Amino acid sequence: MVNSRAKIILYLSYIIILAGLLLGFIFSISLNDIIYLLLVGLSSIVVGVLLMGFSEIIELLQKIYDQKTNISLTETVSSGSTEITDTGSKNNEIE
Repeated sequence: MVNSRAKIILYLSYIIILAGLLLGFIFSISLNDIIYLLLVGLSSIVVGVLLMGFSEIIELLQKIYDQKTNISLTETVSSGSTEITDTGSKNNEIE
């Protein structure tokens, strides 16, 4: 299951990178100086890559959480207790 928050952050990072490069290109053309393309473009690439890493961390944390909830549900059922807790109810929601 892909986390929708991680996907939104990933798409946002792509938009930031492309918008920063476009903005730097427009500034460099209008002001006749290539330094604006380098400054704005490189800073947008850095921010975009940081957001990509952040989205990967969110996705990994979600996978760890899903594994823990599945393990606790399995332990509850296999222990033979009469009380069964539904810890995986979030995973059954329709996206």
